[in-house]
Amino acid sequence: MDVSTVNKTIASICIEKEDLQKYRSVLDKQPGFYNKCEAFVAAYRGMESSRNLTAIAFKKLYFLGRQIGLTDETLQLLTRSLNGDPVNLSSASFLTSDFDTKTLGVKDIPKSLNKEDKSILEFTPSQSIVKRRFLRAIIGIAAVAACVVWFLVFYEGKEQEEIVILPEAKAAPSREERLTEAIQKLNLTAELGTVEYTVSGIHSETDPNWISQVTGDIDWVKRAIAIEYQATVTAGIDMRNFSQDRNVSVSGSSVVLYLPKAEITSIDIKKCKDHPYAGLLRSDYHVTETHEIEVSAEKALIEKIGSGREQFPIKEDAEENARRFFDMLMHELGFESVKIVFR
Repeated sequence: MDVSTVNKTIASICIEKEDLQKYRSVLDKQPGFYNKCEAFVAAYRGMESSRNLTAIAFKKLYFLGRQIGLTDETLQLLTRSLNGDPVNLSSASFLTSDFDTKTLGVKDIPKSLNKEDKSILEFTPSQSIVKRRFLRAIIGIAAVAACVVWFLVFYEGKEQEEIVILPEAKAAPSREERLTEAIQKLNLTAELGTVEYTVSGIHSETDPNWISQVTGDIDWVKRAIAIEYQATVTAGIDMRNFSQDRNVSVSGSSVVLYLPKAEITSIDIKKCKDHPYAGLLRSDYHVTETHEIEVSAEKALIEKIGSGREQFPIKEDAEENARRFFDMLMHELGFESVKIVFR
């Protein structure tokens, strides 16, 4: 039987997936030859369907191929087909006996094999498999490298950007510097420790004449007026002349403050109502007279409050408020001992 015909027929059956029974008359010229061809085709199709491209499977396939006279080029062609490479049957020469072991990936294959020689075959992956695996490895390494570069560039750039925008750290101001700043702010306020009291009262006056002096306290010769008033009195510490040189003494963590005494800073009097009275023999109060009495009442109230004859502790309260404020402020500035003196 023609070797070229056998190689071409087996290659066509395997690659083109033709029916082996179709070529039974061609291949069954020698006893048992068809069965050997059937065993080779079954092994090829089993490897193709299961993708079992192991060394053992290739050893078995080459052994069966040599038994039916397949040439080196035919085995090379079928191996490429199993590896997924495109093959062209029309351009193949099935009479060539040279075998490209580098392309096929099989080392030192002898020209003929028998059952005892099966173990001498040593399979290595074909170039197409090696190329695909190498290409995948290159792509994987490139992807990992790209991720690493992106990570380094992104985070390094972000860190540099944050470093650029951070302002230069400044030393914290000392206790004395903060004290100076606090006093400067206090100088802007005219008063400190302000206390406000509301005072209500009645101012009364009588207008005796010669008749009342003769007759005594008789209603029809009386003439008097009572004025209800409400006064808002404010007291505080005058901070306009307060300075660090004259009013502050610092020794380590101790500080002494010399504050001016509290003073009444304003009195706002509001008249509520007049209550005039004139007997039958006396004339009513004129508007001018009423106004003069109101002015006199205000002067008397201011003098009374200013002299301290009005018994309410408005100045003491103003000094206590100032004492609490400065004690808290000095402790916040870091002083451990605070003494406040009013003078």
